This record gives sequence, structure tokens and C-alpha cells, in this order.
Amino acid sequence: MKMTYKTWERKFCWALRGLPREEREQAIAYYREMYGEKRANGKTEESILREFGDPKICAKDIVDEEKASLKGKEKGKDIGVKKQERNAGGGSSIAEYISLFFVSLILVLPLTCAALGVIVAFGAVSISGLAAVLGGAAFICICPFAGLTWVGVLASIGGGIAAVGLGFLLFVGFFYATKYSAIGVWKALKNLYIRR
Repeated sequence: MKMTYKTWERKFCWALRGLPREEREQAIAYYREMYGEKRANGKTEESILREFGDPKICAKDIVDEEKASLKGKEKGKDIGVKKQERNAGGGSSIAEYISLFFVSLILVLPLTCAALGVIVAFGAVSISGLAAVLGGAAFICICPFAGLTWVGVLASIGGGIAAVGLGFLLFVGFFYATKYSAIGVWKALKNLYIRR
């Protein structure tokens, strides 16, 4: 037996019985409006109902979304309303996505460069410090033959060790500064995209 929209809607309503009345009416109105628009565009009742799918599954998705929304509200988030706004035709335009992309690029690009700069600087300081230590070790081997004093050799080794230590300290400081800046930018971008 072929299902009509009235039958589909009745089964849909029955499956939504766990929702509060207002949410149930919103969901029914949403599908009625969609059905009317599709009929006005020349689609057959059968093809529209095929697109909608099983009324029980549609209702279950809405009930599950409402439960997630209630959990989100308990945490201070309103997930379901944002999804409904997007689904109800409140989608973002291409221009909004492009502008968000450029805002993201403006915020992310400098942080990426800073992170790369910290890594390169750490590598440079570490390599130069290790070179000073190795140079000092080489001087120890050459010292007896070249007539160099031990004080100069030890100063060279000490300078190398100090450079490596300073490199590690600066790396840790700049690493955390870059990390927390990136987290702040990430949260700002996340808020921008979620509002869309």
C-alpha cells in the first residue's frame, strides 16, 4: 500500500511523542513547509516521501538532537538551536565563508611563522652551543701541542654549555608563549565558525 503524506505525518507525530509540545510542533511545521515547497516545485508525493525517508527514523534523529541540545544547554552550549538555524535555511553565503577564510589566514599565518621561527632559533642556538662544546673538546686535544692555556679551552667549553642551556630555556619560554597564543586564536576562530 502506497503511503500518503498524511500517513507519513501521523507516524512522524507518533514517533515524536517524547518531545515537548513546542519542539514537536516546530518539527511538524518544518516538514509540512518542506513538503509544500517540494510539491510547489513539481515533485510527486512519492518522491518527496522517499527523500524524507522513514518517519520513525526522522523523528528519532530529531529526538536525539533535542537530547544532545539539552545536554549542551546544561554545559552552557546551545547545539540544537544552531543546527536548526542552519537546517532551516539560515546557511552562510559563499562571501561569508571567504571572509572567514581570510580572517583565519590573517590570524594563523603569523602564528605559524612565529612557531617556525622559535623552532629554527632553537636549532641555531643549540647547534652553535654544541659547536662551541665540540670546539672546546678539540682544543683540549690540541692544547698540549699548540701551547694553549687550559683557561681559554675551559672558557670555550663553558660558553658552549651556557649557549646550549640558554637555547633550551628560551625555547621553552617561546614554545609556551606560541602555544597559548595559538590556543587563543584557535578558540577565537572556533567561535567565529560556530556562529556561522
